[in-house]
Amino acid sequence: MEENNIKISKFMKLTYNQYHLNILDRNNVYPSDELEYHNNWNWLIPVIKKCFSAKDNDKMSELTNNFDFWELDKMYDAIIKYIDWYNAQ
Repeated sequence: MEENNIKISKFMKLTYNQYHLNILDRNNVYPSDELEYHNNWNWLIPVIKKCFSAKDNDKMSELTNNFDFWELDKMYDAIIKYIDWYNAQ
């Protein structure tokens, strides 16, 4: 979970070092094991917006096509798959 949360943070262009993730828009510093993308909609919603607003959002639509958007764990998994795909481009 921690590795994927760091992956999301990097995708969101947040400052990262091996000890902390600096969430600049909140003026807080979170240790990487305290990131909550995997269990908190407030953390995940901005990531969802970024994925769907990308010019290549067809891939995100494809990944989220077969489930209810309100299933946080499935949305989290789809975001990880999207980021993996995005980074491979």
